[in-house]
Amino acid sequence: MLYNLMNIKVLASQKNISFKELSRRVQKSEQGLYKSLENNSINIKTLADIAEVLEVCISELIADKAYKEVKNSESVSVYKKLVQTQEQLIHKNEKLYKQEQEKNEKLSTKVEDLKTEIKHLKGYGLAAEPKKGE
Repeated sequence: MLYNLMNIKVLASQKNISFKELSRRVQKSEQGLYKSLENNSINIKTLADIAEVLEVCISELIADKAYKEVKNSESVSVYKKLVQTQEQLIHKNEKLYKQEQEKNEKLSTKVEDLKTEIKHLKGYGLAAEPKKGE
């Protein structure tokens, strides 16, 4: 499968990510990643990692000619599974993000309730003033 090295460099540049930084984020040496891309010998996991760092679909990293070949070959099922997995991960991340937002909202409400309770207790002389540094 052919990978569009120039396309990867352009996408990285658009995201203000140097090739060196991209290599670091996918945990490959700069020379090793470059040679893998240049020789079309990169594994699918690394390609998926690159796509994740660049926030694009894997299909955007594949050269046009190779993409057409993939579309018409047995590899299409693997490609579909990768896309499906990517979509599932996106959905899972969105769900986790929403859960974290809900937790933060509940904690904010609790903090405000505690502040109100402390004000009331201070009004009755029941709450001690915090020590400096607390």
